[in-house]
Amino acid sequence: MAKNRRPSAEELSADVASTGIRWENGSRAFCAFAKWGALVLVAYILAPAIIALAGKETSASLGLDLFASLAQMPMTKSIPWMVATAGMIWGLVERRGRRVSTRNQSQQIELLEKAIDPNRLSSGVNRDGTSNPKDTW
Repeated sequence: MAKNRRPSAEELSADVASTGIRWENGSRAFCAFAKWGALVLVAYILAPAIIALAGKETSASLGLDLFASLAQMPMTKSIPWMVATAGMIWGLVERRGRRVSTRNQSQQIELLEKAIDPNRLSSGVNRDGTSNPKDTW
């Protein structure tokens, strides 16, 4: 009759290493499947729309015409447009980030101000730092 023997440290280490390798290979396969599967899914979803628009004058083709005209524009005129567009996008993202930051910090600031002066009145500014709607014209 054979006794149940305990595995040695080397055997356990080899078993853990092989399990880790299996998990790593499985996660790589899953990531590749997710990436390429998402690409195929997007193509599958967009294919009927592209087929339906083929050969028709639509706002989509007008938008493409706009990009084509920008591509044909000389670089001396297109670069300022690109810089201006990038600046506007950056400004919008920055404004949103500041509002989120202000909203996250407003409660703590209000608590600290009330601790210093319990009779302090609110200015009526919204939590995200925008003006009170009653203050606008």
